[in-house]
Amino acid sequence: MNTKRKEVFPFLKKRNKEKKEREGSLPTHTDTFVGKKTGRLERDLAFPLYSKKIKETKDGNFLLATGTYPPQIRCFEVQKNLELKFVRHGTHEVKDFKILSTNWEKLVFLREDKTLEFHTKQGSFYFLKIPEQASDLTLDTKKGIIYIPSLYRDIYTVDATEGRFSNSFKVRSTSMRTCSDIHPSNNILGFGYNSGRTEFWDPRAQSKPVGCLKNCTLKKKNLNPVSSLRFSENHNVSIFIGYDSGDIVLYDLRAQGPVLSKNLGNNLPITSIKNHFATNIAVTADLHTVSMWDINNGKEKGFVKSPHKINHVCQLRDKGFLFLSVENPLIQVKFIKKIRLPGIPG
Repeated sequence: MNTKRKEVFPFLKKRNKEKKEREGSLPTHTDTFVGKKTGRLERDLAFPLYSKKIKETKDGNFLLATGTYPPQIRCFEVQKNLELKFVRHGTHEVKDFKILSTNWEKLVFLREDKTLEFHTKQGSFYFLKIPEQASDLTLDTKKGIIYIPSLYRDIYTVDATEGRFSNSFKVRSTSMRTCSDIHPSNNILGFGYNSGRTEFWDPRAQSKPVGCLKNCTLKKKNLNPVSSLRFSENHNVSIFIGYDSGDIVLYDLRAQGPVLSKNLGNNLPITSIKNHFATNIAVTADLHTVSMWDINNGKEKGFVKSPHKINHVCQLRDKGFLFLSVENPLIQVKFIKKIRLPGIPG
């Protein structure tokens, strides 16, 4: 019995739904809220309409989630049974956000009205207008640089320490950018497009991309946008790319072709990719299913299905808990037996 999990979440009771699964598989469990805390959790771990993004702080002590309506952010304390720490209300929908500090005290939000909103411990602190609509945010944690890829034109950069724009990437594209990520060690940037292309940029050479991957291995060559991408945490030359078709392709950037290709089987866009090469397990999600699988052979190790559309997935550090932001007021909490991945950023 996992006594550590009970100490962290005493209000969660594990319910085994798949007792007859073959030995060696990873059964999935849906945790239910029990006891006197049920009413408080259903009120706190929820939004009036639905949640959009949920992320864990670097110190592992807090969860931050955005949702609507009205637009708001909620902060939960992990070590206090997910007790609600605070709620902040906004004036516009939040498209993406990044945690700038090790805890919840420094945040930046990408709003739908082309505005960056910076928060400190006291609340909203500073606003910065963006020239164009952006797909998402990417953060260089070492240098404090925020990359803001516009949908069609430039890739804007903001110095988070000074709160101003720095040199932008002058790019013109006929395809729309859909997602971005940054490698945690060498700072190479990746940008996905609705044409199925993925470009790689070195911040030190902003005139043109240093590499490009085309959607040449899947059936829908011209109609398969990139919906999500993620550089590996430990492997310097590997990247996961998710597509609207439900395909996930693992690339080694030194090779001419993909290392592994997997389809979740639902023909739905991939919304989240989490990976850690120390365990050889990838946690990936489309609009209705979260799947855990072995990156060496693509073999599925477990899965969780949601009746509601999945917007984002957060895997709690070292505890095997998944938090799902879904098109439903209540944030879903899942526990995956035997899965204990080291820290994976949200």
